[in-house]
Amino acid sequence: LGPFFFFLKVNSEAYGKHEATNEMFYKEFGEFLNSRTEGAHSSGAESSSGAGVESRSSDVLGSVLLPQAERIIVQTLLAAREVLECDPDLTSVASFNVFGFDLMVDDSLAVHLIEVNSSPAVADDLLAGLVDDLTQTHLEPYFLGTEKEAGVSENGWRLIHKGAEEEAPKTE
Repeated sequence: LGPFFFFLKVNSEAYGKHEATNEMFYKEFGEFLNSRTEGAHSSGAESSSGAGVESRSSDVLGSVLLPQAERIIVQTLLAAREVLECDPDLTSVASFNVFGFDLMVDDSLAVHLIEVNSSPAVADDLLAGLVDDLTQTHLEPYFLGTEKEAGVSENGWRLIHKGAEEEAPKTE
């Protein structure tokens, strides 16, 4: 899961405030959410961590939305695993793909999948970090035999699932 999630709010008097496409990256979107949800009471919705909205920390993005987004992404990729994997009987090619997940947040802070893009656009400000991390996590291990330890990268990427043997995160 990487730092190039960005958020669009079209139906707003502030549309275009940030830039022509109204993109907000993690930091700005987190600040926007926190300013809109301070002191908000529970609507009864459950976050993917099992905690009700009323018990979330002041970091709405990190504690409420990202766990839901991660669960959706992992479940979607696991559901499509058989058609995404290279059959070792047919090819000896090792490969990877970059997918872009378009997600929507509703008024109750529930995250919904809109679509998955197999060739996503990446904002210019984030492209160098994406290429650097892909090189370190996929190309260097393959060609140099090095393996970067799982965790958060220098560019903000972090592992949310590893291996076909793992189960998908539980749904609420």
